[in-house]
Amino acid sequence: MRVRGFLFVVWVLLGAGCSTVDVAPDGSYSRQALLAQEPLAQWALDGRLSLSGGKESWSANLVW
Repeated sequence: MRVRGFLFVVWVLLGAGCSTVDVAPDGSYSRQALLAQEPLAQWALDGRLSLSGGKESWSANLVW
């Protein structure tokens, strides 16, 4: 009986993870407000990634 209960809980959690929620635009931005936005003149992307498993580890940096 415990196995069935466990499998049911796993099934419910997996099913809930696959559900989607529709997001409708709320219209809070008017067309004039969108047109008044300044374009980006300059931007940058910086990031760091680190992985470790057991006695091994890896790292990476991203600068763009």
